Amino acid sequence: LPWVANKLNIAEDPADADDLGIESAPLERLRGHLLSVAVPAKSKMHGVEVGELRLPAGAAVTLVVRENQSFVPSPATVLRRGDELLVVATDPVRDRAEERLRAVAEGGKLAGWLGTGGSAASGTPGTPGPQGGSA
Repeated sequence: LPWVANKLNIAEDPADADDLGIESAPLERLRGHLLSVAVPAKSKMHGVEVGELRLPAGAAVTLVVRENQSFVPSPATVLRRGDELLVVATDPVRDRAEERLRAVAEGGKLAGWLGTGGSAASGTPGTPGPQGGSA
């Protein structure tokens, strides 16, 4: 492609037409973490929507593996027992993301509002979270 770009005068430098750079796991360079989270049989995370997890900014559920099938979840995806979640979190929020996931697993989607660990994203129990509702 660089040769074609030069012939068509659409690249000032042959390096401008290089292939797209894709890396399979740049998390270390980006100071990110990939967390694998299993939803066990007795977890209160069962029935919780991904958006109701209220993970801190800088953390997101990027993949759900369910019954040997993987898919990218939407905020409305309902988690089930046996699901495995892949969560990407930046370095500064990793601990808070883990705390929030543990709190929801133990206390359900109202964790933080009902005094369960993993404070709500708004920081004040009983006030609406970032989704605009009070869960």
